[in-house]
Amino acid sequence: MAGYDPIPMLENAGYTEQEAAFLYLVAVHSGYFLRRQFSRFVQRDRGGLADKFIQKALRLGHLQVIECGQARHVYHLTSRLMYQAILRADSQHRRFKGFGYMQSRLLILDFVPDNLSNTILEDEAAKVDFFAVRCGIHAELLPRGWSGRAVLFPDGYPIFVSPDGVPRFTFFEDGSVTLTRFERDLAQYRPLFSALPAFELVYLSDVAKSFSLSRKLQKSFE
Repeated sequence: MAGYDPIPMLENAGYTEQEAAFLYLVAVHSGYFLRRQFSRFVQRDRGGLADKFIQKALRLGHLQVIECGQARHVYHLTSRLMYQAILRADSQHRRFKGFGYMQSRLLILDFVPDNLSNTILEDEAAKVDFFAVRCGIHAELLPRGWSGRAVLFPDGYPIFVSPDGVPRFTFFEDGSVTLTRFERDLAQYRPLFSALPAFELVYLSDVAKSFSLSRKLQKSFE
């Protein structure tokens, strides 16, 4: 919403400005985070600040802890109050959807903070406004799916726009052994890609084998 600043609202829930800014990124892009991601965001190597932040959020009832073995924890932002503060009370990020989904969302939270100098198209409305209104692309060329209603840009991944207006699309792997999801996304986006004078596509995965497979698949769509 124009003119609405969610950071003070998150601060009112009991957080510092840095903590609120981090929670905003979590709520919008991921729903999940790791301790190291917070430490990196606030540029602190030592863990005291992260521990204090996490314990506060747990005490306030805003997080749930997901045990991942070997003393590893993933923190899930589940509080409806926090999503209401950023005008996303119905966000699906509040709900656990499996470890593959969680893995892809953690990759997003690794990527987004390094790209804050770009304009970020965070949701369906922002993406439709950029491509249909600003770029003049016909709505029927936009990727679409179905989730109880027709949904444009159904993957939900952020799209970054460089200062010179070139969109950078993203795809985040979920640890799958096949590239079925990536192939489906390429098929959905192909009409839009064809209509653009220039664009970038960034494929992110923590599985090395996926990169060679993804390059072969991208070439088949050229």
